Amino acid sequence: MAEYKRLAPEILDEDSDTRKKIGEEYRDLVDAGMPNNLATERAAIRAVLGPLEKLKVAKSARRDDEHHEETGGRSSGNRAPKNKVEGLSVRQKEFYDSKIKLGVYKDWKEVEAELAYSR
Repeated sequence: MAEYKRLAPEILDEDSDTRKKIGEEYRDLVDAGMPNNLATERAAIRAVLGPLEKLKVAKSARRDDEHHEETGGRSSGNRAPKNKVEGLSVRQKEFYDSKIKLGVYKDWKEVEAELAYSR
């Protein structure tokens, strides 16, 4: 329950559409013979929001979208990047930086050498 509340805080808001759907689902489950308890409430939440793992993935994907950074323009005019590393997006630079820290690549020169083979 705590994970659902953390990932979908709107379930605590009495006025939210999600909370209303959960309430309807809960009443349907109780009317169908399930006990009036927390397990049934969790089942109603799961029925409306889906399995916890799928909700985690969906929320993670949304966070990635929210942090999207456009890199199409260059503030230094229309000059071309000096090398392939300089032309990488912020996300690509973060990726290769993490691989350097993990020891997959020795340094940025090694990354540049690998990128030279790419299209």
